[in-house]
Amino acid sequence: MYKHIFVTEMGPDQEVAAFIVGSLYGLCWEIQETHERLTFASSLRKTEKSQSFEKRFLDLYRSDINQLPFHLTQCARYLKSKRASAEGIAINWRVLIDDVANWDHPDRYVQRRWARDWWSFQQDVTDSQNLDPDQNEDSPAK
Repeated sequence: MYKHIFVTEMGPDQEVAAFIVGSLYGLCWEIQETHERLTFASSLRKTEKSQSFEKRFLDLYRSDINQLPFHLTQCARYLKSKRASAEGIAINWRVLIDDVANWDHPDRYVQRRWARDWWSFQQDVTDSQNLDPDQNEDSPAK
């Protein structure tokens, strides 16, 4: 199977990002591709979480551009191992290239978006687990 990710007018940052993401694709080519504008964190959040994996995500989130390939690889291996048990795991490779290319932007907007995608899901799960079915507004009155 041959696949390529088309990137037009590559600058030096995007070229490095394409090499990093290309190596991840080689590792995880079995994972479904999506064209939804999902971040890598969105893909990660679809797996079952553990405290150790949250630490791994934090390491990824805090990494600089030099540490990023290692931490992305760790998370990609985790995604690959969970693809059979977690439904809907998919990666938008093009978005990942853009995010890696902008990882070291001074505003850290990529990291903020990833954190929002990761922790907003965590909050949704916590909120849904804390719902008391007897106090649900949609339940019929007793």
